[in-house]
Amino acid sequence: MERYSYPFRAIHVVIILAATVTAGIHLFLGLRFGDILFLLNALGYVGLTGLFLIPLKFLQPFREWIRWILIAYSALTIILWAIMNGTLDVPGITAKSAEILLIILLWVDRKKS
Repeated sequence: MERYSYPFRAIHVVIILAATVTAGIHLFLGLRFGDILFLLNALGYVGLTGLFLIPLKFLQPFREWIRWILIAYSALTIILWAIMNGTLDVPGITAKSAEILLIILLWVDRKKS
């Protein structure tokens, strides 16, 4: 695999943290309740964030698409949470806050890229 030079900035660390928080919460809930949707959601965040930030040359042309997919994925997760559950509990508020932060950070990073 050929790598390319991509400027890794502090905003990317926060993107990783926000994605890890929401993925961790969904993983925990998926394992606790045996719900495949939570597990798939966690896997989606880990996979998309990895694809977005991993410095492999063959992914470079798709970087902007992956960014928009991750933004849409986060927004869809928030919308489906509101439709299916919408409970204002600690995991829900924490995950939705991390997802909103992730959307904002991806948008800000777009302007800097």
